[in-house]
Amino acid sequence: MNLNIIQSQYPICPDAKLRIGKSGMNNSTFYIQDGVSSYVLRRYEGHKDVDKVGFEHTVLFALARESLPFHTPVPILTCDGASYMTTEEEKLVSLFPFIPGDNPTFAEPGQLLEFGRGTAVLTKVLSSVEVDAKPAYPPYYEMEVTKEVLEFCSNPPFPELAGELEEMGRQLLDFSRHVPTLRSLPHQLIHGDLNASNVLYDSAGKLTAILDFEFVTYDLRVMELAVCLSDVTKPGMDDELRWLKIEAYLQGYGSELRLSPEEIQVIPLLIQLRRLDVFVHFLGRYWDGVDEIGTVKAQIQSTRARTQWLEANRTKLMEMCYRLLG
Repeated sequence: MNLNIIQSQYPICPDAKLRIGKSGMNNSTFYIQDGVSSYVLRRYEGHKDVDKVGFEHTVLFALARESLPFHTPVPILTCDGASYMTTEEEKLVSLFPFIPGDNPTFAEPGQLLEFGRGTAVLTKVLSSVEVDAKPAYPPYYEMEVTKEVLEFCSNPPFPELAGELEEMGRQLLDFSRHVPTLRSLPHQLIHGDLNASNVLYDSAGKLTAILDFEFVTYDLRVMELAVCLSDVTKPGMDDELRWLKIEAYLQGYGSELRLSPEEIQVIPLLIQLRRLDVFVHFLGRYWDGVDEIGTVKAQIQSTRARTQWLEANRTKLMEMCYRLLG
């Protein structure tokens, strides 16, 4: 990252220092300190689509005018009045004021209670946000299932996961029959990718910021909750603790927002959809040369583990959702 080029476009002092921050699957982060102010520079790694960035920033500017109990990022404009710029590597970057806080570990149910409440608050605010721009991403349920994806599931390059991929291929084909029902449910703007890496907490355990609106779009209102539950129900934890976390998250969400019976009924289906969408997303990144095949394998195994858990615990999950959300 060439700091001089960034300084030529943004109002940053000449003596600024840059350091590398955390990098995720879809973008990289850099921190800039100029002695007066602190900034976060975000570089988009997964695409070079100005329409996607433009829609995201339109929503962020709209959210900045709303009253929220936590921070959301606000892009800093370049000297030319744009909310992003292109680097010498032809990568899109955006600059934001630094927001203090730490990513939660979600090790304790109390953190999930706060996360659920924050999810519902954001959902309520986004329901009233109107923007003229067209979203760059379709709803989750309109995920494109190509012949290439289905062929990959039918004839994988690694036989040890053939059974898992065959089942995922069936699920992808079967999902289309649910689309008419989903289209009839409440829609609005949603963040679309809420998880521990995209929220900040303070030392007292309070949620202070929701970050990374890269995948914001118009979708099912209940999809936001399903995305979060997909993360909470990930494999590799004690089942008793898992249920405590799920209950805490749902209790926090339900304290701010209630859902219709029709929305609650499709929650397990949407959790499964989230996992399938993540798999298709990373398969595409592998084909584009962005990720290694090991990343795809990990997503296949994770998707299968969560699907098995859902199948075994659907009744208990639905009872809890109706009790706390209905």
